[in-house]
Amino acid sequence: MTSAEKLHYDRLQSALKQRKLILFQYSCTQIKKENVKITSVFALDYFSDAEWYRLASNPLLHRDVSGFLAERKNYYFAFWNYNPYYGFGKFDLRLSEEDFGKLEERCIDLDAASQYYGEKMKQGYIGKMKGGLDKRYYLALLNNLNFQRDDWITGKHEANIRNLQVLKGSSRAKIHVIRDLIELMQKKKLLVKLDTSFIKKSKKIGGVPALIRIKLKSRWEIIEKILLFVLGSIVTALVQLIFGLFFHWF
Repeated sequence: MTSAEKLHYDRLQSALKQRKLILFQYSCTQIKKENVKITSVFALDYFSDAEWYRLASNPLLHRDVSGFLAERKNYYFAFWNYNPYYGFGKFDLRLSEEDFGKLEERCIDLDAASQYYGEKMKQGYIGKMKGGLDKRYYLALLNNLNFQRDDWITGKHEANIRNLQVLKGSSRAKIHVIRDLIELMQKKKLLVKLDTSFIKKSKKIGGVPALIRIKLKSRWEIIEKILLFVLGSIVTALVQLIFGLFFHWF
């Protein structure tokens, strides 16, 4: 275990002690590409459960995020992963180098904090897996959490999704799982160990069948809107016809 992992664990404990903790989650196009486009932003107040979200359809997305942070100057912001690729650096916050540095000092990498917790509790910790693994999903299964599995989309699939409501549902599912994991951690009941029986189950959400399900879900929401529009047009036409006949008869 490294000093960096302990640092993030200690930041988390400070945030919980001060009751100033915001969980932060966003989806975007390919994260390691230079021109990253944010597609949805979701934040959750750990103590009040108040949700805050913005979608890419909002042209003032970055201004709204800046305002959200400015209103919470003394808060800590917890990401599952906070690193050079994924963090506030992807937003046009227009902060000075000094102010951005102060913001980073209040950012928490929950993956690192969980690793420190695992070592502290003598459990060990689930490491990187060949082919990738969404640790949040894995830990949710391992800890038998009740969560919105059908809404969950892995990051690599999210990069190709443009249905904003589907993205919002995925972000909500993830951020509430993160909240539950922290709660278990504080009770010293969180399991973070490697259990191979859950690996295969966890990897299913990143496979081809999952992508097909996501695509169908996105398409169905579009079809549903079209059907509602058609139904509305039919009802309107029938009402007009009935009124027309009524006035014709009388």
